[in-house]
Amino acid sequence: MHAPLELMARFLLLPSVDPARRDLARLQFAASATRYREIGEPLVLPPAATGADGASVDAALAATRDAVVAGDTNRALSAAQALVSHGAHAQLVDGLSDLLVSRYSCGAHSHIYLNLFAQLQPAQQQAALPMLLGFVHEVSRHPDQAIGAAIDNAARHEAAGTIARELEHAQRDVSKLRAPSKGGISALLGKSIDHGLDTQIRSIIADRDEVPQPLGNGFVIPCRTAAFSMLQEAEEHARYGWTHALTLPQAVLGLSGHFVDPASALLASNLYASAYQAIIAEGKIAPDAKPEPTDLGFAEALFRSPELAAAAGWHLAPGARAAAFDLLATEASIRPDCHGVKYALATRQAAEADPEFGHVYLAAAAKLVHLWVAEYPFDQIIPRIRERD
Repeated sequence: MHAPLELMARFLLLPSVDPARRDLARLQFAASATRYREIGEPLVLPPAATGADGASVDAALAATRDAVVAGDTNRALSAAQALVSHGAHAQLVDGLSDLLVSRYSCGAHSHIYLNLFAQLQPAQQQAALPMLLGFVHEVSRHPDQAIGAAIDNAARHEAAGTIARELEHAQRDVSKLRAPSKGGISALLGKSIDHGLDTQIRSIIADRDEVPQPLGNGFVIPCRTAAFSMLQEAEEHARYGWTHALTLPQAVLGLSGHFVDPASALLASNLYASAYQAIIAEGKIAPDAKPEPTDLGFAEALFRSPELAAAAGWHLAPGARAAAFDLLATEASIRPDCHGVKYALATRQAAEADPEFGHVYLAAAAKLVHLWVAEYPFDQIIPRIRERD
């Protein structure tokens, strides 16, 4: 699950990495690829579909969708194999976005794959296409782990400003739930559905004659919620909780121009945010709270403490944010954790889509990257790579 996401995120971050550190970033890339190859069992695949399921790209896409919904793993993999054989990189994102964004098996990570895949160049997509197979395998094994449609008429567009505000309030005021004892992200999302969080969000969307356009505020609200939580919640869930709380809806935001049914994608995105608020948040988001300014420059603050890193990012002049995100890309890319690189990329892209809150995303990313900088000091990076090898 993490292997293709980490490798694509590292690749996409590389142009932002300080040229003096790119060799180290590439070394970390290679070390991660080697580690995944050694720890994972290869997937046993059926032959690529022929006949009706594999005659064309459209036929293979339709067969993949149908088989995933039906829980027919063998047919789903066979049809997906046909997609790989056809070299269907150009059609993949439009053909599977609606399907994968609603599936929360494999930790709801399959649509993150699709969002990262969409950012690659065609030749790179061709190389990344076989990575689809692992996700198809997992989502087809759990056909019941699906969020479902938002409203009957999926053709409603045009954003009404009130819907974004209502979604924001729903996330802020969500009732708290006890965390599931096991099962990770899929269990967290399943519990939120069992307790009706999807119904609450669905009612907000269905009560309106219109839903946000693909890049409307409704798609950025859950990203904002997650960034505020990274800043305001304790460090306990920062690395693996509040990172996912942002990367899941940010991937929906990234894919938002590809959905046939944007209302259901909006439901999924906001459910991701509400589930994390209900289950791991200790308090309510305070959108008006902000860190005290610091006299330290961003680079110095990043290495001092998570609080100072966040404060420096929050108060940084807008014109300096691009260079700050480059520094975060560098520091994340030369370190081994996959969540750090995914978060560094996702927060930058969220800030580009939602510039009014760019300072919030930068501050959240600075806090998270500081935690990894502190755990992996620069002089220990190479020795730890050798230890892993």
